Amino acid sequence: MVDALGVTGVEGVFRKAAEITMGILRNNSDSLMSVLEAFVHDPLIEWIKIGRSKSERDIKASADRNLKPIKAKLRGIMEEGTVLSVPSQVEALIKEATSLTNLSAMYIGWAPWL
Repeated sequence: MVDALGVTGVEGVFRKAAEITMGILRNNSDSLMSVLEAFVHDPLIEWIKIGRSKSERDIKASADRNLKPIKAKLRGIMEEGTVLSVPSQVEALIKEATSLTNLSAMYIGWAPWL
């Protein structure tokens, strides 16, 4: 996948575009979180949970847990709790995405070699 980015790989246009995008996401994080939180409080969830044993509180707690890492990444907070600048966060995300450990754990049906 990195080869498809050209001779500069992740160090050229891709990195600059990722930094610009991350900056925009951070500057507009309130708007983005409002849209995502609408799914947490969506009344249609009530239809989905009919027939399931989970309580409404469990569903809301689960949704809040799923939003927590998104909020943290939009603030530049990584798993260790350190706050990163936009370029540093992009660097960390690229390293995570290209980590052989992470890539080896991917679903084989994704078939990245095709």
